[in-house]
Formats: sequence, C-alpha cells, structure tokens
Amino acid sequence: MGKRDVGTFSTAGMFVLSETAVENEPETCKLGCEDGYIPKWENGRVVGVSDCECRRHKLLADWKQRQIAEVRLVFKKFDLDNTVSDPKIPLLHWGKKWPWLMGRTGQGKTHYSGYLLKQLIQSSNKRFKWVRLTMKDFLDVLELKRSDDKGERQWAREMQERIDEADAVFMNDIDKVGNLTASRQEELYSLADTCYEKGKKLCVSSNGSIADFCMGFNHGEKALRDRDGLAPIQRRFMDLCEEIKVVRQI
Repeated sequence: MGKRDVGTFSTAGMFVLSETAVENEPETCKLGCEDGYIPKWENGRVVGVSDCECRRHKLLADWKQRQIAEVRLVFKKFDLDNTVSDPKIPLLHWGKKWPWLMGRTGQGKTHYSGYLLKQLIQSSNKRFKWVRLTMKDFLDVLELKRSDDKGERQWAREMQERIDEADAVFMNDIDKVGNLTASRQEELYSLADTCYEKGKKLCVSSNGSIADFCMGFNHGEKALRDRDGLAPIQRRFMDLCEEIKVVRQI
C-alpha cells in the first residue's frame, strides 16, 4: 500500500489547550483583575492566578474565530453562512439527538453538515474538540493500524486518538463502508457506543436511513434484529441520531 495522503483528514479542533467553560459570564472583570488575571492570595502572598471574565471571553472569541476559519477550509466548496437544502432547522432543535442527514447524492448533505458544525462552534459557551471525517478516512485508520509500515501505523494511531478525544464527530458518507467484515462492524459499534456513553455529538450523512445502513450488518446482528426487531448497532445510532431527509432547494 502506498503512503496515506493525510491532507484530506481534518484534525481541526484537536489542539485546544483547555476546556474552560464560559457560562453567561459578565463582560466586566471582577475586582482584583490584573492584566487579565485574578490573583489568588494566601497568607498575604500570591500563590496562583486564574483568568478573569474578560480574558475568558477573549480566549473563547479567539478560539471560535480560528475554528470557524478551519471549518471554512475543510468545507471550502460551500457557503457555510447559508444552506442550499431544506429543512433549515435551528441548532437548538437537536438537544440530545443529532442529525442523521439522509438523501440522494447532490442534495446538500455535506454542505448541511458543515453549516451545522459552524453553528455549533458559534453557539458554544466553551471550547471543545471536533473532527470531521468520511467513512473512507475511518476505514483507512482501521486498516493502517495493522500496516507493516511504521509511519502508517503511527499516523493511524494518532488519528484514532483524535477521533476518541473529539467531543463532536462529523462523519460523511457513512454508508460507503464497503465489505462489512466482523471487525469493521465491531469498530462502528464501538464508535457509536462511545459517543452514546460519553455524551458526544455525532452528525452523520448517508444516502439512506439508519435501518437501510444497518441491513448490511450480518455478524450476529441479523439474528438479533430478527429476534428483537432492533439490533445493537441500529439501536445505538437511533439513540444518538434523528433521521432528517435533506432536499436541495430548486
């Protein structure tokens, strides 16, 4: 196998230095603010400092600006201030569930996912880690973890860590999974289960529904689906996502 071109795999949001929450902080500093920091005193001595509110707001605003610029690079073909597709659903609608964007090729699913990611960053009150990848990227990570090439294995491990650490995962073309081997099925369930257990956001695009996607899972899933109506992978994706049909505006 040739060297993996890693340029298409977005690692944006992976280099956040802190996860400091900023929840409805006032615009003015507290008494005692010195050059953006609040000193912590013990026995008449400064033993530490913390960011004041104005500094927190500045750090968050700077982070949003950098992340949105990165999102525009990742989705450079699209105008992320608008979406060409319906429905134009406000970000606040999603709550605990996130969209499984489904529709035919060319209807605007990728555009819509970039639009939602930009909204998520703009509306966030804290810095977070995100990653955008395609199913091909995900499969490359799985394959190259077992590569004979040390560099490819290292790249795959680093990418897996970034997927694991992300607070929000945006996966395009999840239905382009190819041959659904038992190991691929296990890795997909692990991804969905981790997102569910850790409360991560998961936005997925696919040509079909969750049920359509899961019909290809045969290693133990089919028997459970026949018995219970829903197999574990399908249940996890339905716990995480709400199906939204995307239709391009004429």
